[in-house]
Amino acid sequence: MLSDRYNNKNYNVTWDGSIGLLDHGDLTVVGKAGQCKMTSTGVPRHQARHAVCDRKVESRPSLATKVPKSKKYVYDKSNQVQNAEYWREMEIQRKVHSQPKAVQEDTEMPALQMHYGLCANYECTIRELKLQHNQTLANLKTEMESERILLEEKIGKLKQNMADGIQEKSRNRQKQLQEVQKENATLRGEIAALESQLKRQKAPEVCTNCQSLEMAVEEKALQLIEREKTVEELQRFCRKFCKQLTQQDRLLALMSELHIPK
Repeated sequence: MLSDRYNNKNYNVTWDGSIGLLDHGDLTVVGKAGQCKMTSTGVPRHQARHAVCDRKVESRPSLATKVPKSKKYVYDKSNQVQNAEYWREMEIQRKVHSQPKAVQEDTEMPALQMHYGLCANYECTIRELKLQHNQTLANLKTEMESERILLEEKIGKLKQNMADGIQEKSRNRQKQLQEVQKENATLRGEIAALESQLKRQKAPEVCTNCQSLEMAVEEKALQLIEREKTVEELQRFCRKFCKQLTQQDRLLALMSELHIPK
């Protein structure tokens, strides 16, 4: 670019990434264009690399360039034209660099709007699902509570029926046991009376009734033994029945703990 602008019959400027020393009245500028930071017009390095070099060339003629007086007017006019071209190119570059950003924003806006719309729909769906879940949970709790109450009532009735049946059986067994004990006591009294009577009737002389009395005593003794066996069996049965009642009470308590949550 510098060669196109400054190569004429009066000046010879070449550029290969740096500006070196030029003799015989040519321009003398030292430095790389890529290392120029800011020009006097405030143009950034990354936006106008060639333009910075142009401005450096324009700012140096009075120091290191020997310009003939007859050519000074032509040189100043050429600088003005070059400045105008430079600013036009800068404006064009600015528009070119700013256009992709606007186009990118235009393409990103529908995607962002779609994203926000989907987020709003998902949030609405989540709220509805939460409401449905809470309602379903409340209904399940109500149903479980009603079922628990019904189950408690059924278990209470069952326990009451079992307790009534067990108590009735226990009373009957107790009555039977009392009757057997009464009969046993009666038999023991009869045996004692017979034994005393037998002792009184025993004498050195042989009595005619001794044999019959002895037989009667033996029969009563046998009856007493049988009654004692019956009493023992009833007592054993009562102990077994009491053990069964205790186990049934424990089973009912365990069933109530399993079916009725605390």
